[in-house]
Amino acid sequence: MNLSRAAGVLLPIFSLPGPFNIGCFGNEAVDFARLLRAMDFTYWQILPLNPPAAGDSPYQCYSAFAGNPLLIDLRQLVAEGLLKESDLAALPSPVNAHQCDYIAAAAVHDRMLRLAYVNCPPARLEKIKSSVRSERPQVLDYALFTAIREANGGLCWNQWPDEGLRLHEERALARFEAEHAEAIGYQLFCQYWFFHQWLELRAAVNALGIRIVGDLPIYVAYDSSDVWANPEQFELDDDLLPLEVSGVPPDYFTIDGQLWGNPLFNWDYMAVDGFSWWNSRICASFELFDIMRLDHFRGFVDYWAVPYGSATARNGRWRPGPGIALLDSLRKASPHAVLIAEDLGAFADTAVEDLREKVGLPGMRILQFAFDYRADNVHLPHNYCTNSVIYSGTHDNQTLLGWLWEADEKTREYGLQYVGLNSECNWGEGGPRSPVIQEFLRIIWQSVAHTVIVPVQDMLGYGSDTRINTPGQASGQWRWRVTEKDLNLINKKLFRSFNKLYWRANSTQPLSAIPGC
Repeated sequence: MNLSRAAGVLLPIFSLPGPFNIGCFGNEAVDFARLLRAMDFTYWQILPLNPPAAGDSPYQCYSAFAGNPLLIDLRQLVAEGLLKESDLAALPSPVNAHQCDYIAAAAVHDRMLRLAYVNCPPARLEKIKSSVRSERPQVLDYALFTAIREANGGLCWNQWPDEGLRLHEERALARFEAEHAEAIGYQLFCQYWFFHQWLELRAAVNALGIRIVGDLPIYVAYDSSDVWANPEQFELDDDLLPLEVSGVPPDYFTIDGQLWGNPLFNWDYMAVDGFSWWNSRICASFELFDIMRLDHFRGFVDYWAVPYGSATARNGRWRPGPGIALLDSLRKASPHAVLIAEDLGAFADTAVEDLREKVGLPGMRILQFAFDYRADNVHLPHNYCTNSVIYSGTHDNQTLLGWLWEADEKTREYGLQYVGLNSECNWGEGGPRSPVIQEFLRIIWQSVAHTVIVPVQDMLGYGSDTRINTPGQASGQWRWRVTEKDLNLINKKLFRSFNKLYWRANSTQPLSAIPGC
């Protein structure tokens, strides 16, 4: 499957509307896919679905293979006979429909999922647990990791007092599993329902002619089942602490760079090992998604390594990445994989461009980066190439309206002139029918790039209070949610006309064949 001329929308699952404190795999997700299809969109891009660690970031997770239980639709467990309607009726309503409340969501989901676990008939429960064990071995590692972590009061794995468990020794794990069978069984139960519900949702979305674009973070968290179970795959010292950690140097987003803090991969070991961990990861990802965005693609060419314990990312160094060897391995492991290279951190880096072109991957361009008065700026629409995926902004950017408000006068004036407006227009007024936002979106729809992706916030013309993430800020991010009322405000006629007028319409099946359209 190749990317053809089309358009899509960016909205994380956690940002969906719904009755809980976070979006989930419920009917609201299918309704959103119907809305996309009715506007002739082809793609729905989401963010990683893994269980987030500190800071609630989907890019810092406890496992690269497991799923986030908070996304499970509790209502479906009623239909499965594992919960009662009265169980859900007793739950408190969300305080703010526009904000995820991760603490409340975790409390509610844990309480309801444990009740569902208790209510599950023993024979059915054993079948559920054995299916996860046999089909998803890395998820078993996550279940063990989570149960041990909880038994140790939430301590990071390198601080567990039992050396055998800390070192992932088989005998210690077998002993723990015998003594904590219920705790591990509960984690397997949650993972079963995560994957069961997601795969059903994906099938329903695909049946509407919508393809799901997933997101593959390049790094994993140190406090994760991945590092705990596979320490040889990472650069760790004799005490199993990172030698250096991930980040990027000062850039568009932050003057001190971004200190992500993830352990770095032991690329030499991985190459000798045939990149088995990465091959397993890409295969597991394409069981869940139709297309994958490769996060921080430039890290495969060279990556910024920061001494462990540094306060900022300023004092790092560039080190060579695995290059074509890894990408060839991934292609052999998953021959039909469709990938997008997130190459945004590689301005004027010919090595990154050469690798991306050698493997034939489309790169990314961001409209908000275009207006700095550089004639060769690759983010200017007239400089786009066909093999590109164009965004008005990503999850790390301001909304278009927020960007207009924050841009300096020279940048804003150039942007307005570029789209055929001037500073005398009412550029500061947003909303779903804002002519200014519409003209900014129009120029990327008109472009030669084969794919356009736009965040829901820009479709609605919303401002900075709906931004999903601000890079460099560790707390208070990944919270914005859309409501059904918001979605009803989208100018459906406009986006349907954009897709038809600029030959991006989804024509896989007639609209009349889709219920609700």
